Amino acid sequence: GPDDTFYNHSDGYAHAAGVDLTAEFKGSKYIDIFFSFSFLYLRRFNPQTESKKTRLTNEPTGIWYYPRYHRFITVKGMLAIKPCSWLTITPKLSFATGEPRKRAGEITKTGVNFNGRNITFYKQEEFYSDTRRNDFSIPFDLKVAVHFYIPRSKVRLEAYAAVQDLFSLLYRPKASIHIDKFSG
Repeated sequence: GPDDTFYNHSDGYAHAAGVDLTAEFKGSKYIDIFFSFSFLYLRRFNPQTESKKTRLTNEPTGIWYYPRYHRFITVKGMLAIKPCSWLTITPKLSFATGEPRKRAGEITKTGVNFNGRNITFYKQEEFYSDTRRNDFSIPFDLKVAVHFYIPRSKVRLEAYAAVQDLFSLLYRPKASIHIDKFSG
């Protein structure tokens, strides 16, 4: 119906500043080293319109804020270890400061009658906070690749096995708490 129409009006603005440093060392045929450092300062502002406190993307209005994906510092290091011509072992270690974390509010429940059955939904209010951040993240990835060329052609084949975020088995960073809307 006519009430199902959504408008996405964006008239906000932002301030951003940052530094990216990258170094790459290819000193031997057996090992390559890559390193990167990033610092980002990013603040956005969405004007408050039509007395709405948040936008469709759940971003606050009427205040300066850090977007949900913002991290101040990200550091990455990667090795490409080549013990022989057909094998490459690539470990990658990253460090990133935490993303913004909202302050949790009250949990409310509402009931809906669906085909004669009452269904309960749970919802938790969230409030933007300038000072709350999730814990830092330290993902460690590992890739082992086997590669070879087909003789007398330009075709190169590669097969690999990779695992992402191996350290997630060892630590649990503090993050935002979300509730299940069906069980609360």
